[in-house]
Amino acid sequence: MAILGIEGKVFLDNLG
Repeated sequence: MAILGIEGKVFLDNLG
């Protein structure tokens, strides 16, 4: 679940 946490945060961060 670490991937979803990191990747998810970065993904949402890129969306703004």
